[in-house]
Amino acid sequence: MDLALYRSMRRAKGNVIIKAAGNIAYPTGLRTETLAHEIQAMAEDQGVSFEQIAGLRCRSAHHARAGARNRRPVLVTVPQLVGGGRVGLAIGDSLSISERCKRVAELLASADVIIESAIALAQEIHDGPFETFTGHGIWSAWEGQQTYSLSEKKVIRIDLDPNLEKSMDPGAEEQKGF
Repeated sequence: MDLALYRSMRRAKGNVIIKAAGNIAYPTGLRTETLAHEIQAMAEDQGVSFEQIAGLRCRSAHHARAGARNRRPVLVTVPQLVGGGRVGLAIGDSLSISERCKRVAELLASADVIIESAIALAQEIHDGPFETFTGHGIWSAWEGQQTYSLSEKKVIRIDLDPNLEKSMDPGAEEQKGF
């Protein structure tokens, strides 16, 4: 740890946060990034996901721990890996993208309700290469791969991006005086 850098940060004036991502914070972010590669190696050795290994060791209130303890899958989806820094890469590299998508598809296929957080104007998490209702999985089905359908699923969106909300309700702009 660079104690001189740490002391200078503590003395810095101001209240503007430029970057608040946990894996960027110093010095804990560096520790998190380093641990991520250790967890990745363990996951690869055991043929399980990064999330499963991390879940067994994280704090008791964390959802990954509850999933690991109850032998339920907790998986980070591919779009979520993009902004995760080296931690995102370690999570992503613990399983191949094909295997990760297959496991996410199995999880969603078995779910009665899907609760997802919206990603601002990006691809939804719930559709992927194995989902047939939105059309993305039709070629996988034609090739005989296992697929699933969202046609009878309840999908609940939270954290809806305001721009997505506007696109869903074109009259909202007029009602709000935009």
